[in-house]
Amino acid sequence: MAEFVVVHLLDEHQVSDRFTSWPLHVTLLPPFQAETISDVETALGDITKSTAAVAVQLGEFAQFGAKRIAQKLIPSPELLSLHHKLLQAARLQGWQMDGRYIGDYYTPHVTRKLGRDYDGTHFIIDKLAVVESLGQGYRQVVAGLPLKENA
Repeated sequence: MAEFVVVHLLDEHQVSDRFTSWPLHVTLLPPFQAETISDVETALGDITKSTAAVAVQLGEFAQFGAKRIAQKLIPSPELLSLHHKLLQAARLQGWQMDGRYIGDYYTPHVTRKLGRDYDGTHFIIDKLAVVESLGQGYRQVVAGLPLKENA
């Protein structure tokens, strides 16, 4: 079993890139265990192929936990629907997810990283990245799942 997270990366990254400090991102699915990346791509691929890119607007800053500052996203119906579809597909696979901010409590945000915030008021979620935990703090982008292009 491997641990994966599904995110939209705001900083430019390619499949196979490794990092120890998370780049700016929006989490769509929190950490979960799956057998292989192929299983993840199969389970989520139909959703991403049939879901149009999502326009996102940034909202106010908030404190998450004791030390994290994040900029909340305005939770559009399209963004919430994408999260719920991914969550449902993951649950159908039996992938367990911990976290307070999923499902009806999903609170999309971009966490400040090394004192840096996203430079803008909006962006488009047009591709999801599947990131695998490699241990010792390392993570690697192992797949990219593009969303359907808007017509």
